[in-house]
Amino acid sequence: MIVDEEGTPIEFCFTAGSSSDMEGLKQLPCEQPEGSTLLGDKAYTCYSFEEDLQDIAGIRLLVKRRRNLKRQNTPSQDFILSQKRNVIEFVFSAIISKIPRHI
Repeated sequence: MIVDEEGTPIEFCFTAGSSSDMEGLKQLPCEQPEGSTLLGDKAYTCYSFEEDLQDIAGIRLLVKRRRNLKRQNTPSQDFILSQKRNVIEFVFSAIISKIPRHI
């Protein structure tokens, strides 16, 4: 799911529970304006996809990095991720709270 800064969903897709988060992101049309930045958690680390998205669509994918990876974020990027990633977590929680747990 892609949401804007206010938490309004812009793009989303449904995937099987067995598929990775990256597979879901690859299914999205990512029709964002050139120069946009998408924020993601550790599950979205895929260097080739990041580079392709930047080169083809002009969209930057900024993801939280695991400590053992070669490419690391700057401290300012980590701060932005820590502050802004809470928006998507809040949206997911709000959506899940509306879905019944049992049928």
